[in-house]
Amino acid sequence: CNPAGIIDNLTINPRTIASKNNAKQSGNDHQKNYLIDQLESDDYVTPSNDEDFQFQLGDGEELRFDENCKRFKLTIHLCNTFFGYLIGKKGQTKMNIEAETRTSLKIPKINQNNSQNNIQIQGMTKSNVFQAFRRIRDLEQSFRLKQLLTHFISIPISFEPEIKKRFLDFKTAILSDPKLSITKSIDESVFQSEHRLHLTLSILYLGDLYEQKKASKYLENFHQTYLEPFLKEHQSPIMLHVKGIDIMNDDPSEANVLYAKVSEVGQQDLFRQIVNKLYDWFNQSGLQCESDRYDSNNEWKVKIHCTLMNIRY
Repeated sequence: CNPAGIIDNLTINPRTIASKNNAKQSGNDHQKNYLIDQLESDDYVTPSNDEDFQFQLGDGEELRFDENCKRFKLTIHLCNTFFGYLIGKKGQTKMNIEAETRTSLKIPKINQNNSQNNIQIQGMTKSNVFQAFRRIRDLEQSFRLKQLLTHFISIPISFEPEIKKRFLDFKTAILSDPKLSITKSIDESVFQSEHRLHLTLSILYLGDLYEQKKASKYLENFHQTYLEPFLKEHQSPIMLHVKGIDIMNDDPSEANVLYAKVSEVGQQDLFRQIVNKLYDWFNQSGLQCESDRYDSNNEWKVKIHCTLMNIRY
């Protein structure tokens, strides 16, 4: 049983155990043949694990058995940004995975023609391939958290004239204050455009076209499967209150972002349910580049905010 919990249960067939005992008594050749047959069998993976594994595969990713080399081969997508992380210093990370899961990994060179960014896992058993697959996906998620976001999911709010007016009043007040303009050297370029005000719901790192298509598919599926039925069930409008400001860092001297705080009006918490569900939905995709819930004591799984100033602009 893998300590990471990749395989929850193993199916043990008493008949194969008996065969193993007989194999030991009948000589090395027979034992070798038995071990090969056993390694090629499906007894190492329960149906539930098999179904769960298949569910995790994306478009174009498939597991097949190669009759020529008698190996299971799994082709999966991995953004080439992460190839170096997976290989590790002097190839150590790759070698560790191969040794611990009894598989071999084929990782193309970045300058090779591999537009789909596919890598291949080869192993004698499904369980070994599953373990290597899970290790790679876990590492990929840790790599992704180190990347800067490339995309985000948001709700535009610039179409509300009152919100746009209040933002411009805030901007004018800051820029016209002589103390702030001189002592803090605040430049107009750090302000968000009044035409691009939005509520950020999720941040993503999408390293290539494959991941962009995957994110679009997940979002469309979320809309059809969850959001539409949810809104039909709850006919009442969702009202939000944008009031107050805060920073994205506990230390003001290190803050890069100043944002407006958002709260839901009423007691139904419909917007919170939608936002939390969206977080869970994309958490399954493996594309988010944000860590777990920003506040474990908060019922919101993400910090809903409207960025007003960002020094990275």
